[in-house]
Amino acid sequence: MTVTPPRARPAAPTGSPVAAQRLPGPRSDRRPALAALALLLVLGGGLVSGLVVYRSGQRADFLVLARDVAPGRRITDDDLGTARIAGTGARAVPASRRSSVVGEYATAALYAGTLLTPQMVAPTQAVPDGGAVVGIALDTSEAPAGGVGLGDVVRILQVPARGSTGTPTQLVAAARVVGLGQNGADDAARAGLASTGTVVSVLVPADAAAPVAAASVQRLAALVLLPAATKPAVDWR
Repeated sequence: MTVTPPRARPAAPTGSPVAAQRLPGPRSDRRPALAALALLLVLGGGLVSGLVVYRSGQRADFLVLARDVAPGRRITDDDLGTARIAGTGARAVPASRRSSVVGEYATAALYAGTLLTPQMVAPTQAVPDGGAVVGIALDTSEAPAGGVGLGDVVRILQVPARGSTGTPTQLVAAARVVGLGQNGADDAARAGLASTGTVVSVLVPADAAAPVAAASVQRLAALVLLPAATKPAVDWR
């Protein structure tokens, strides 16, 4: 019996449906690489997010005002407190600078609870342009019964000499009290003007300095306490 071997099937021509079915598929060795890249991206994003959260949660101590401070008044240790806040606090004064801030002067009205910035204080009590600081010697009868304090706003009058008739003359409508004491030294406490010769330093317009000084020398100057919201013609920043 003769066995006839099977005939080989001819190769399918290029472009035929059979050949298309036999095209090589995508290589499976690319999948692990793509998965690893995706994992790295996820981990990297997580690390960046964690770093942002960590940095935003960092806190540091900065100086705050423990009580109100009048413009031009010297800062004392009791005026300052500390607060722990998050962030860099680039514009705030670190608590480590407390000793250097004590003794400086307020450049504006400062209010309790406010975060202290470098612009709020100055090493010297510079007189604003167009202003002058004048010391007024007062007797008890020439000031309010409760006294005046640093930062108060007062009206300055020239009163008639004792035993004469006449009406008071207004010298300055509103002036800021910037110093208390015999030499105009700062004093955080409110001063009652009980002794003859007590000096109250006031910031007045430059053109009013001479009349105010003359009235003070003659003991004819008197002060009238005004509401705190009154705006002087010349003031600290």
